[in-house]
Amino acid sequence: MFSQKMNVLMLFLLISIVNLSAQDMAIFVGNFTTLSEEDSKTFQVLFAKEYSTATNKNVYDISKAQEIYKENNYNIVSTSETIQVSEYIVISAITLNQKIMLDAVLYDNHANKIFRVENTVLSLDELPNACISLVTLLSSKSEEAQPVHVETQDTKVKQDKEVEQEKQDDFFLEKIIGVKFGGLQPFHDDTTFEPHITIGFNMKIESQKFFIEFGVGPLIPTVLDEIKDNTDLVYGGVNLELGACFYLSNNPMASVYLGGGLNPRILFYPSQIVINPYISFGLMFMRKSSMRVYTNIKIAQFIQELKYKEDIWDSENYMTSHILRYKVRPLELGLEVGVGW
Repeated sequence: MFSQKMNVLMLFLLISIVNLSAQDMAIFVGNFTTLSEEDSKTFQVLFAKEYSTATNKNVYDISKAQEIYKENNYNIVSTSETIQVSEYIVISAITLNQKIMLDAVLYDNHANKIFRVENTVLSLDELPNACISLVTLLSSKSEEAQPVHVETQDTKVKQDKEVEQEKQDDFFLEKIIGVKFGGLQPFHDDTTFEPHITIGFNMKIESQKFFIEFGVGPLIPTVLDEIKDNTDLVYGGVNLELGACFYLSNNPMASVYLGGGLNPRILFYPSQIVINPYISFGLMFMRKSSMRVYTNIKIAQFIQELKYKEDIWDSENYMTSHILRYKVRPLELGLEVGVGW
């Protein structure tokens, strides 16, 4: 009779041991507020699969374990009283400076902390590789892995690209403010023009391959006489500049550029508002320096006609009449030099 009871007791113990071995460990999700519930559950399942494969241990039902962990207010000690296994792992994720910081803590069967490993990724696409890294370190239970920060190869590549991009941004995205001087000569088949000069504020916003520029200043003829017989024509007023140029070379000492834009002008003589398209070809010197010197050749074409009228005094009728003498659309050829900081 005693031997039969002993046999029943041994069978019960054997069943208990088998049941315990069937559920060697439990895995919980702690702080995953930075990820969606679906992403956190996916990571939990993937982690459990990888850890089970690496350690040859069976995992307690994930959904049930997480529910019990939640009911115990995410307290691992209280949870261990309900789920009795040999190991507990709590994994969490926190976003910091656009990076996802992963954390995995291993506890023993009494809910005492044993090991902790960490990993850093830049995107959700890197989570599978990060999971493998965490499992490898956690399953090794190496003292050298406490604590450890691991970055996947994809993370390293992306960080290198970010550093390189930041260097390019620091060097190439630059604002250059200065002054530009120019001399221009208008041409027309039916008449002649006096030379003109320009001077004014100029600002360039430069990137690695191009720059855009804005400018404003006076347009001044070298001769200020109004229209008379046998004299060259002139015009003058406020000159505006809106343009963009692309670098054809990237030599830091002298980079060649080609571009174009528009010259809106408010002319005081003749009294008109015109918008002239232009093209320019030039050189930008000392691109690595805080001070820039640049020069270019500019070709502009008047789209609207310049209308020159001559005032004639009628002494008999005591009145002034206006006679239209010229209607022209000249072509401008100019040379400009500027300096900026």
